[in-house]
Amino acid sequence: IWIPEQDVVELMSLPDAIGALERGLAMQASGGAKNMVKTHVAWGENNLHAIGAAFPGNGIVGTKTWAHTTGGACPLLALFDAATGQLKAII
Repeated sequence: IWIPEQDVVELMSLPDAIGALERGLAMQASGGAKNMVKTHVAWGENNLHAIGAAFPGNGIVGTKTWAHTTGGACPLLALFDAATGQLKAII
């Protein structure tokens, strides 16, 4: 499934996003989720970033990556099935 940013804005409210973040942090605190250490590489004034998390009990793992450049940025979120590694969505 390809979900463009405009669809995300229409499908999810800020209170929904905050609730999801709170649930994810609670899962991490109880050991049910793991956070990927942020990594990046720089060239000049620009940076390529990558972050991610695993929610194996919910069957999902994902990563967000983006190039933050002097010309702007465009993040990409890829979600995978935690058991099979199959791509579930690109946002």
